[in-house]
Amino acid sequence: MIQAVDGDDSPHRMILTGRAAASYKDAVVRGASWFSAHPGPYRPVRAVAV
Repeated sequence: MIQAVDGDDSPHRMILTGRAAASYKDAVVRGASWFSAHPGPYRPVRAVAV
């Protein structure tokens, strides 16, 4: 189950369950994985120790 919230953590009426919630979670996890593997202009690249 996924429920959206406001900035003050008060819940909205919209709720995702079942396959819709699973696909939403999958998209979030894949996006986080992709962004951590591809540093962009907003995240500095770590220096590799030699």
